[in-house]
Amino acid sequence: MTFGRDKTKPETYKGGREEAALVEHVNTESAGFVAVSDMDTLTYKKMYNFLDKSFSVLLLSTKDEAPDWFSALASEIGEKKATFGFVPGSKDGDKIKARFNIKKSKGGLLFFSKKLETYVQLKGGIKEEAAKKFVETALKGGKKKEKFEKAGKMDKTPRFPPPEVPRKKNPTALTQLTKDNQKQKCWGLKGKKNICMLILLAADASYGDYETMLKKMSKKYRNDPIQFVWAAEDEGGSTIREALGLEAATHAVCFKMGKRNRYAVSEMGTGKKASKAATNFADSVLGGGAEFKVLKETPEI
Repeated sequence: MTFGRDKTKPETYKGGREEAALVEHVNTESAGFVAVSDMDTLTYKKMYNFLDKSFSVLLLSTKDEAPDWFSALASEIGEKKATFGFVPGSKDGDKIKARFNIKKSKGGLLFFSKKLETYVQLKGGIKEEAAKKFVETALKGGKKKEKFEKAGKMDKTPRFPPPEVPRKKNPTALTQLTKDNQKQKCWGLKGKKNICMLILLAADASYGDYETMLKKMSKKYRNDPIQFVWAAEDEGGSTIREALGLEAATHAVCFKMGKRNRYAVSEMGTGKKASKAATNFADSVLGGGAEFKVLKETPEI
């Protein structure tokens, strides 16, 4: 004896007893079957995509799981004809019910037609036989309103917000300026990142003293046209400092390269003072308040 989708009507198996024959029989009988565990459990955020199908069947419940007869109905109708979804009793479920004017303590069986932008609701209690007849009737009339409304109470499908698309973040721009990369990272910048902000470290300072601050700044201004670079005194920084006539302290220098090469300078200091000074300087550069001077010659390493 075997039990198919209708658990009350066992069938006599008359096939072979070999493993291959048994497996083939089970696969044939279960093809297209939608188990309760496979039922699409919906949330408020998932409703937009769920309703973006030609026909959708939604069971709003006060319980945690969909009944067996609902998964059996989904298997019988088939996913090619309609998409089935289940909303359990929860705060999120109550939020969905509210869009259809269904009380928290009540359930509902709804059939949606994307073409008509309307849905019909099963009248009366949600019983297996009534639900099956409701879905079959709605499916047959889902393309014409006069036929569709025969299935149940018809209303306009409410709109749900589309899923949020994460904003693509630009990569952070922070690197050490060297003889090999100076044109690419600073003097020859074009396009979106066309401003070079160079941190010239003092002789007694190290990158580690400013690393945390610079990483935070590169993240904060990742969507702005600033490329952050730094140079140590004994690794090319002294050459740039001398060319610009700057004192030995740590400085932030912004370069705008193009038809008119210009630069602006701000002394940074150390600790919290340095972080505040660098941020204020970057804001003034972006906001147009920084005082730029003509750069007569590129101060290459």
